Amino acid sequence: MNFKNNIITISWFFLIIHFKISYAYEIRNNDQYILDDSLFKGQSSETIKILKKISNNDYNSGFYNVDIYVNGEYLIRKEVYFKAMSDDKIQPCFSMELINSMRIKSVSLKEIKNKKEKCIFLTDYINSDIKFNLNILSINILIPQNHLINLPQGYINPDVWNDGDRIAFLNYMTNYYHSSIKHNDITRNQNSGFISFNGGMNFGKWQYRQYSNLSYRNKNEVNWQNTRSIITRPIEQIKGNLLFGQTYTSGRFFSGLRFIGFNLSSDDRMLPQSMRGYAPTIKGVANTHAKVSIYQNKQKIYETSVAAGGFTINDLSPTSLNGDLFVQIEEANGNISEFTVPFSAVPQSLRPKAFKYNIDVGKTNNIGEDSFFTDGSFQYGLNNKTTLISGLRFADGYYAGLLGTTYTDYFGALGSTMTYSYAENLNKNALLGWMLSLNYSKNFTTTQTTISLAAYKYSTENYRDLNHVLEQRSMNKKNVTDNNPRHDQQSSRFDLTMNQSFGRFGTLFLSGSITQYHHKRDENIQLQLGYSQLFYNRINLNISLIRQYFNLNYDLNQDKNFFNTKNKKPETSVSISLNIPLSFNRKSTNHNLATSYLNNSQKIQSYQTTFSGFFGDHNPFNYYMGVNYEDQSHRTIFNGGLGKKFTAVNTHINTSISNHYQQLSGNIQGAFAIHSGGITFGHYLSDTFALIEAKGAYGAEVNNLSGIKIDHKGYALVPSLTPYQFNTISLNPVGTSYLLEVEASKDKIVPYAGATLKVKFNTKIGYPVLIQSRFQSGEFIPFGATVRDEKNEILGIVGQNGQMYIRTNQVQGILTVDWGDSAQEKCHVNYRIPNQLEEQPIIRLTEICAGVQ
Repeated sequence: MNFKNNIITISWFFLIIHFKISYAYEIRNNDQYILDDSLFKGQSSETIKILKKISNNDYNSGFYNVDIYVNGEYLIRKEVYFKAMSDDKIQPCFSMELINSMRIKSVSLKEIKNKKEKCIFLTDYINSDIKFNLNILSINILIPQNHLINLPQGYINPDVWNDGDRIAFLNYMTNYYHSSIKHNDITRNQNSGFISFNGGMNFGKWQYRQYSNLSYRNKNEVNWQNTRSIITRPIEQIKGNLLFGQTYTSGRFFSGLRFIGFNLSSDDRMLPQSMRGYAPTIKGVANTHAKVSIYQNKQKIYETSVAAGGFTINDLSPTSLNGDLFVQIEEANGNISEFTVPFSAVPQSLRPKAFKYNIDVGKTNNIGEDSFFTDGSFQYGLNNKTTLISGLRFADGYYAGLLGTTYTDYFGALGSTMTYSYAENLNKNALLGWMLSLNYSKNFTTTQTTISLAAYKYSTENYRDLNHVLEQRSMNKKNVTDNNPRHDQQSSRFDLTMNQSFGRFGTLFLSGSITQYHHKRDENIQLQLGYSQLFYNRINLNISLIRQYFNLNYDLNQDKNFFNTKNKKPETSVSISLNIPLSFNRKSTNHNLATSYLNNSQKIQSYQTTFSGFFGDHNPFNYYMGVNYEDQSHRTIFNGGLGKKFTAVNTHINTSISNHYQQLSGNIQGAFAIHSGGITFGHYLSDTFALIEAKGAYGAEVNNLSGIKIDHKGYALVPSLTPYQFNTISLNPVGTSYLLEVEASKDKIVPYAGATLKVKFNTKIGYPVLIQSRFQSGEFIPFGATVRDEKNEILGIVGQNGQMYIRTNQVQGILTVDWGDSAQEKCHVNYRIPNQLEEQPIIRLTEICAGVQ
């Protein structure tokens, strides 16, 4: 029989086994499946007996590694012991530790805890039902809601969070740059190189990370820099993260500082996904058992069923920071009631009773005259409308205090903070000042207008940030005059970002800022007005007008005269860009043509056209080719680049050529992990990643990760995982050796942030053999009989027409087939694989099953 027919035969065989001849059952009360003997007329009595055992879940007792679900929601994968009961069925018994993870109320567990049993049959104590599916090795435990703790959507028990394995890793990125510039018949060459490294290693929940770089310039200028070394540890009990080493303050309420010390801060990623960010608590009343639906911007974002009476919804997942919520209650009798909940938020807004905290303690690093300091901030969601904000900063001769709030209502979301500062100079003279900050956001649904950020800051002349104070003290010690315009004290700043949607006719956007200064320095103004439109065929049009009015003539290479207001001129530029996909198939974006035009107030016009895209199997190559033209200098620049994604490294080269210069650059990016099995290479590694081990599965692809395959040592790197969420990792064995079988090709893991996990897939290497076996009388051996090897390990079960599928690494051996407990209910198959069949994808044999001798 040809290969195609072999595959069809095997497919039907496994399909039959999977459904356990479900068409031969009748559905009775309580989902019981009863075998109808009349459908198997002509079958042996042994076959009928085995089928009845299968219909009664009469499997072997012992340990099974199973996926555990509670009311259909995945809980954990764990080894569970199944014990044979008096009715010849098997039932799972659970440890107290596993039962505690099922979010059952402590009142319901009181009797169990009192008996202190190690093997607990849950159905003996709680009104529950357990569905065991041997085909996919899963248990679904059905428990009434009144026995369960009410938890928010997306809740994952911290007991299943995984801190990973001890794996050392390193990311590297190298870049080389060469330019040759010709000016007045003189050619100047410049060469530079840069290599950055970041990596680390975990010790349980303790995580070490190192960030460094090496730079090279013009032959002899080599500089090594250790930019950051840190040790971190997640602390699930306080939903936070502890960090020691070289780091930065968040800059959320006070100015950002580089420092050496420690930080303790909340980590929202530890919260269920539905509890992150801001969303109001919704309360209402249902007259009957009702369905509650919630809409935002005309999209349904939440639906649940509630009992008659008052209800509260506090686990709403935010989809946008703007857009009022429309709540619809559909009663059992068909009546519908509706109401609206205002919903706008600024970044500091929190849910009711939610909080955030942050503590920094350390010494500033390379910021003028370094000083010890302490930071602290706390935010608390008081109710649906109000969030309270507070913060303190202390240093030598400096302190600042902050109080603020956010408020949400129909008019939008408004946030405000007031910061007071006290700073001493070298002469111990005190400067006292304060700063007011306001921000606002609102989505006007009827007009589709969004004000995503309107912010205003005002500060008095003597208000000081700590970084400015430290730099000023250092300069005063050195008797250096501070002419740096970056240190000029702002008196006020106004920022605005808004969008106006016209539906299928595009979007108009506006952004701008006005900054004013003390000491009579002129203001800076910037305004950008733009329009974008994405057409049906994915052609994208963008038009923008930018108006800038700066008083700075800033030169980093000068020691004085940093700014000059005499040369102050407004600058205006207009740009138009068009992106055209060269394939109008909506699923394909492999090639793209982009063209743009720029005209500014200095009467300079420039034109640019770029052709870019991807090609090759799984798109390993990327490229671009372009040309720029500037009319004032009549300069034409040609540029291009080519990249290749290799198995374990990314490479790219770029070049540009004009009449006056030539430029060439190249970069290489990659990563590797060192583990107990050796070294595994990859393209990059994020802070949280996984190492897959699947021995013998060379060439197997990691699903949903293009181009990542198991290497010849049996390993592959999954570059990024989502912390505190279920991550599904699965293998596609297509293309591997026909001798390979992956026992379970999918796994689910929940990593801590920063965890480096090893995910092991068990594999079998052996010949795939399909044996059709009969008794010496010519009758097929019973359907459903168990097949064991010489070590008494189960290899499979018998299918229809006496067929058994096994995978074995032995070219010959003896199989034991049993369909009962007595010696008369077993026989032996003596098989041998001929040399000419060893390389067949499916080896077909016909053998006699002889009785016990």
